[in-house]
Amino acid sequence: MRAADVGRAITATTALTSELGFVVAEARIVGNSNKLGLRLLPCDVFARETVPTRVSNHVSRRDVVMNQET
Repeated sequence: MRAADVGRAITATTALTSELGFVVAEARIVGNSNKLGLRLLPCDVFARETVPTRVSNHVSRRDVVMNQET
């Protein structure tokens, strides 16, 4: 993920996670390639996010996948 998109992705992911009722005080980047992997603390949730990309004249949707660690 481009550096310019990382901050927005973290903000969006932490906001969404908080809206779902999880407490998020910190987001640690655990992977950054075409998807951004985040460990959200103290709720101990792993979130993976992609940014919208252009394909032809269409823009793909933003996906956020979250898995709560056990």
